[in-house]
Amino acid sequence: MRRRFEARQAEIRAHATEVRERARAELPEKLRTDTHRTLTNVTTVVRRGFDRPAAEVWALLPDALLGADEMPTFVVPGTAVDDIGEVRCLVRRRGDGALVGSLHELLAIVPGHTRVTREVRQLPLVTTTTVEPTSDTSCEVAVWLTFPSIRKEAEEMRARMAIVPRVQLDELTDRLAGLPPVATRRTQHDESDLRSAEVHVRDTLPATPADVWAVVRPAENARLDQADPDAVTFTVPGTPAGEVGEKICLVARWRPPIREAAILEVIAQESGTSFAVRSLSAPHLLAQAVVLKAVPGGTEMTVTVHLHEHEPVIEREAATRRAAALAYLDRVREAVALSRGTAGA
Repeated sequence: MRRRFEARQAEIRAHATEVRERARAELPEKLRTDTHRTLTNVTTVVRRGFDRPAAEVWALLPDALLGADEMPTFVVPGTAVDDIGEVRCLVRRRGDGALVGSLHELLAIVPGHTRVTREVRQLPLVTTTTVEPTSDTSCEVAVWLTFPSIRKEAEEMRARMAIVPRVQLDELTDRLAGLPPVATRRTQHDESDLRSAEVHVRDTLPATPADVWAVVRPAENARLDQADPDAVTFTVPGTPAGEVGEKICLVARWRPPIREAAILEVIAQESGTSFAVRSLSAPHLLAQAVVLKAVPGGTEMTVTVHLHEHEPVIEREAATRRAAALAYLDRVREAVALSRGTAGA
């Protein structure tokens, strides 16, 4: 029995090594090799033993290692689930109270043993997690981080980044003990010069309020409010779709080429005529209301944006929001026309 166990573990380790090497080979050439003039790849690893069966520990991944606090991680619709290509969204609360989302792509997986993920950002952070059984009731978890660094700072960055897997394994230890996630510590910010502004834009669309509502209200169409044509929006799992309290996740390129996630919450709604959302990812108040009104020739759509911002930038931010709201109206007009054309085909 012992020999069969050891042979099986050797087979799993060999497979996991192959998976890690394949994932590494898929990294961009300038980050994978050591030929870039200023960058080099750096790897740090931390291991920890647990007196729990490997299957029990594996079942807590990836939420525990990613440190999901207020809500569990969730898979972005349209991507694989528990397979290569899965993109998982992690939402954390920053010190200023804003909810911000990061995206983690699954590069390789050996079920029950190895996960290789890449945080989708400008300089990718690749994490390899292995759960190695040491007996029927215990296991060892290892977390490797691989990331690009300036050559002359490589050793300093290796030491600095080693804290990340340690914190992740601390979180895993707490989860196994049944402890709740540690809440993010709020930081104090000077808000004495915050000012408010309100922006109104409107347009008349050649369609009924019901037709316009069907275009603007579904969470999947919240992407129309984004400049990124490849934006993806959807209801956060576990929140009431189409109702007050619904949370909408927006995955878009806010700072090209980086894809990040933001969270909106539906705070008011009169079905068929109006709804309002607020951004949970903005450090200050940022809310938007849409009102539909039947008028001769179609539907008058009014978009109102409420924002708080620091006095030196309030006028610039208000102008930016006005331009964004006008662009939103244009995209809605196109979507309504397409919807009516499709419906009549």
